[in-house]
Formats: sequence, structure tokens, C-alpha cells
Amino acid sequence: MLDITIIIPALSCLDNFKNASLTKLAGKPLIEHTIDKLLSMVEKKNIYVITDNEEIHLIGSRKGVESSLNLDNKILFDINGLEKLKKNIEINTGYVALISAYSVFLEINTLCKAMEEATKLTFIRPMAKLDCDVYLGNGVEANAGNEGVEVEYYKLLKTFILCRSDIKDYSTLMSKNVIARNEIDLECKSRHDMWVYEKLINRKRIVFNVAASKEIGMGHVYRALSLAHEIIDHEVMFVCDDTSYLAIGKLSEQEYPVYTYPKGKVSDCVKGLVPSLVVNDILDTDSKYIEDLMQSGIKTINFEDLGDGAVSSNCTINDLYDEALYHSPNTLWGHEYFFVRDEFYSATPHGEDVSVKSVLLTFGGTDQNDFTRKFYHSIRDFCNENKIKIYIVTGEGYGYLKELESELVGGSSDQVEYIHKTGIMSSIMEKVQLAISSNGRTIYELAHMNIPTIVISHHDRENNHKFSCFEHGFINLGTYVNGETESQMLLEFKKLVIDKMLRNSLVRKMKKFNFLENKVKINNIINSLINQL
Repeated sequence: MLDITIIIPALSCLDNFKNASLTKLAGKPLIEHTIDKLLSMVEKKNIYVITDNEEIHLIGSRKGVESSLNLDNKILFDINGLEKLKKNIEINTGYVALISAYSVFLEINTLCKAMEEATKLTFIRPMAKLDCDVYLGNGVEANAGNEGVEVEYYKLLKTFILCRSDIKDYSTLMSKNVIARNEIDLECKSRHDMWVYEKLINRKRIVFNVAASKEIGMGHVYRALSLAHEIIDHEVMFVCDDTSYLAIGKLSEQEYPVYTYPKGKVSDCVKGLVPSLVVNDILDTDSKYIEDLMQSGIKTINFEDLGDGAVSSNCTINDLYDEALYHSPNTLWGHEYFFVRDEFYSATPHGEDVSVKSVLLTFGGTDQNDFTRKFYHSIRDFCNENKIKIYIVTGEGYGYLKELESELVGGSSDQVEYIHKTGIMSSIMEKVQLAISSNGRTIYELAHMNIPTIVISHHDRENNHKFSCFEHGFINLGTYVNGETESQMLLEFKKLVIDKMLRNSLVRKMKKFNFLENKVKINNIINSLINQL
């Protein structure tokens, strides 16, 4: 508990609108939410509610905090108001603070930072940076005349005023008027703001636990981000193993908080964030980890999980496995649960009776076996002879970038186009009639775009993705075998280029798939679990 005395002036003169402190949020008055929040940080005996409203006085008394009726309607939320209210209060703590009745979202670390600053400064008031253009009046911009030097402007917040309890001369404090920065910028000024408060109080915390590496690729991160972008009513955070540099790098570009954990400490890290739901997209989980979360009252959803934890979760979605590899009532299998990225919703799939003018080579976010260069070498001469353009797409974790770029230097852009780290794969797929791909999530996007594809798996686990079969429009060559798969692939590629009837039959097989509605299924599962909380 913090060494601080808190005074909450729940006075009508400080209300931003009539009866603001008694307005219901999630079924209870705003002032009650504020008291509950402060009770998690400070002992009851050090919380004082000063009010001129009998109902608020009753709420404070029932909560067990010190509550008194004060009919003085001239209190201001400033250092003078703090001085006036503390006169009749016994203070046995190192700090004292005037805290707004609207401080529903005040966090303990914010008060801790303020108390730390107050050891050096006189008194602390929070402020928030203005993320907008500031004008001084008469149409004059605040930064005009500063010769390109950007000046930061802040607004004072009526969240709290804090100082050391041993300070006696408040007139000196007023002249210094020291202000501390603070991240809180939630001031309830109207009933519209109360609607925002209601949304924030009802939101849950969702943690995505993701992994990425050269061995498993980047698909888990992309899937998690695609789902996270759909979640607007709840708070989203990410955690990942501190060795998952690819995941950390990609997630750091996003607006979500990212936390890392040492190997074997995932449960402690996740539980420390106190989530309502954890989405695990890390491949296999163990039952101890999942059961530890479940026993803490945390719901779990796992993706692409064949470990012991898969049967312990609330729901496991194995969308890349069309055949069930174990029996469990909580596991959903197959492509009916695969969803394409948002960019594909407006993309135009291919039709039949088209000649082959270009081909796509793409082998996942890391391409650990360097299929890109192997199969580029295999088809290069044939494509040159037949004027087939080659589109090469590599992902963020591709480890042979310099070697590939050196080989492509001086080549004709009419013959080869190379793209690294693209965010618009659908536009490239709109340009190609054939593809050569590894057996990951990309094959579903290729099926969505009706592109006949030769598939080669990086490893046996990837080879268990049975969607990429002839019945679905693919030529699947299985797990890569050095020195054999290259010649086999070239033979199949030539056949696809020459045989128009074969290509058309594969396109027709792909046309029956529609992945556009599957994200709704996943979102409904997530929302269903959240609504159970």
C-alpha cells in the first residue's frame, strides 16, 4: 500500500455536469468506481471523501473509508483547495493528494511516479501533451516564429494534486507551480465522456502470446495482428519469448504494448498482465502452462497447436490441418477456420482460359531452406525462353537476402521483379497465373486468388497441411529432398505452362473456396469467451 493520504472532493461545485459523480457506470456510480480503484492502492484509513451530497457520503461510509459532509461550496481543485480540505484531517503519511472523483482510471504506477517527483519538487500536477496544432489567438500558430523548432505544449489535467505532507507554506508552492508530466488524459466533462468511460470500464484485457523464428516463420505474428486489428472494444497487448527477435521487431512497429519473457517464464509474464483472455499462437503448448492460466481464471484460445495444452484450452483452432490429428471436443480443424488478410477482401481472383505470362515464387516469412534461390535457378532459363516474368517475394526473416540481390543485379526488370517485405501480396497475386510456394498460410491466399500452385514443404510438420492437394487445385511435391525436388518441380511447372486444360481444371477446383467469412467465425469465438467473463 502507498504511503499517501488521499482526499476525494466529491463536491457539487466541482461536478462538470449535474450529479456527475453519481452517474452509473457498468451498474454502479462513478464515485464508487473511483473509491474501489483507490482502495487497491491505499489503506482505508488514509482515504477521505469530502462531499456535500448525502448519497455520496453514504457510499463512502459503506466502503469503509473516512467520509464527511461538507456544505462549503467554494472549494477549488487547486493547491489552495488541498490546503483547505486537509486542515481537519489527521495525516500520518509522507504524502497527501487531492484526487478527482473522476479518477476511475488512475493507475498505481502513476501515483508512484508522482510521489517520486514530489521528493525533489514542491507539488505535482499531471499534464498531457497536446497532439494537435496550437494557436495563440488571431490566427497565429503557436510554433510560428520558432524557425522550425518544434515546441511542445501541454494542458493541465484535473486528475490529482500531490505534495509532501510536511510542507507548511502553500503560498510558496503556488508561486513555483511545478508540473509533472503524466500519461492520464481522461477528463469526464460531459455525458458523452461518460459513454467513453462506460466503454473503458467494460473492456477486457486480451494478451496475444506469439512466436516467430527462422524455423517457424512469421505466420503466427501476421495472424495475431490481423485478429488484434479487429478488436476495438477491448485492450490488446502482446507478449513473446525474448529470443523471438523477428516477432519483437515486427510488433514494435505496431501501436500495441509488447512485453518479452525469458524462456520458461511465459506463465508468470502473462499472469502478471492480468488478462481476461490469452490467445496463444506459438505452435505446441504444454498442459501445465494452459492449466496454470485456466486456474487463474484466464480464458485461452490456441492456434496451430498439437501439444498437450491443445486439449486443455477453452478452444484450439487448427486451421492448417484438414485432418484431425487427435480427438478433442474443444478443437476446430480445417480450412473452414482459415481467414485471409484484409487486403484480399477487395482483390480480384483469376478466371479460366488465361495464358501464363508470369509466375510467383514465395516461400514464407523466413524461407529457412532458401527455396527462393533454389527454385529460381530451376525455372529461370525456361521462363526466359517462354517470356514468363518471375515475381520473387521474400519475407522479413529471409536470411539469404544479400546473396539473392547479388544474383539479380543487372538482370532485366522485364524478366524478374523482386519484392522484399511486402505488405500488398494480393496485388502481386493479381498479376500472376501460376505460383511455386511453401506449404504455409500463403497457399490459402493462392487458393482464394484461383492460382494453380506447385507446393513444396520445408519440413514434415508443414507437410501435414493437407489442404494443398490436387483436389483443391495444387500440385503437392511433399517435403523437400535435396537434388530431387528441383527437377521434379521443373517438370511439373513446364506441364502447367503448356497444358491449358490442366490449369483450368485446377482453377475450377479452387473457385469453390471462400475464406472471406471465416474471420467472423473466429471473432465470434473470441467474443463468446469474453462475454462469459
